[in-house]
Amino acid sequence: MKELLIWSLAAAIGGQNVMPSDAQLEVLDTVQGTSFSAIDSAVEVLKQRKLDLSNFRITVVGEAKSVIVVFNVAGAETGLQEQIAVSSGIQLSVAEIANLSKTSGSKVLDTIHGRSYYAIAAAMAPFHKRGLDLAFYTISVMREGNSLYVSFVDKEATQRKVRGNPGKRPGFEVELATHDLHVVRSSFIR
Repeated sequence: MKELLIWSLAAAIGGQNVMPSDAQLEVLDTVQGTSFSAIDSAVEVLKQRKLDLSNFRITVVGEAKSVIVVFNVAGAETGLQEQIAVSSGIQLSVAEIANLSKTSGSKVLDTIHGRSYYAIAAAMAPFHKRGLDLAFYTISVMREGNSLYVSFVDKEATQRKVRGNPGKRPGFEVELATHDLHVVRSSFIR
């Protein structure tokens, strides 16, 4: 997958076929488009709490016919852990969260860091401008130097180690500045 992302990045930046050998592209997180949509909806429910998700680990859990988004953070100073869960647009109680761990029908679908959530959210405007449907994509957040790259690749792509876009649907990539997450550029992956 990393080879694909490096080749895709090279093509998107300038059509070059080879990245410099000293390029250090680090994949930070990968999440399915449907899971990101669930996370984004859950964040809307929590907006009144004005949480900084940067230190949270976000897990999307599928349970029977519903999806539950769980936000976890451990306080470095206190050692206390905060856990918030949202399902169907409703924040769950502490008792309901405790019952989640007892349910055997639960399956972890995706897990990302809160920092990656912010990067993907910043990349959504250029992605949606192209009229693409997030449900058909796998999203990766990568870092190289002073830039973050958010790539959207066809989730049904079977050949991951190919040059350019590996799927039938057009791949898309957004470059963000790490210091403020403003969009530097965006383009389709060739």
